Amino acid sequence: MRAPLLLPVLSLLSAVLFVHAAEAAVFPDEPESVSLDTAGLSRDSFPKGFVFGTATSAYQVEGMASKDGRGPSIWDVFVKIPGIVAKNATGEVSVDQYHRYKVSPFLFLHHSLYLLVSTERRKDVLCAGY
Repeated sequence: MRAPLLLPVLSLLSAVLFVHAAEAAVFPDEPESVSLDTAGLSRDSFPKGFVFGTATSAYQVEGMASKDGRGPSIWDVFVKIPGIVAKNATGEVSVDQYHRYKVSPFLFLHHSLYLLVSTERRKDVLCAGY
């Protein structure tokens, strides 16, 4: 009777250990606690039941504008105008999704995020970076 439970238990344990190891690899220098200036805001500042969300765009996460056939987007061109963006920053590296895509599921698990994809493909998809 115990043998049928062994495989699911070992699978679950392996998954937990894998996620834990991946988090350690993704956040090797993460401090124990971070002090942020919240300007007086806290969760108590919002109504009970308020649901927090997050959003982003491709330019903010992808990076690598000049790799593997990806051409410049309108934002790549826009940020090249001197003085238009603070410190003349670009999205060339951004959060480096181009190189970190393999650990993305663990980042989502770590931060309890859901992924809702809403996009329209008008051209062939570049497979590099996926």
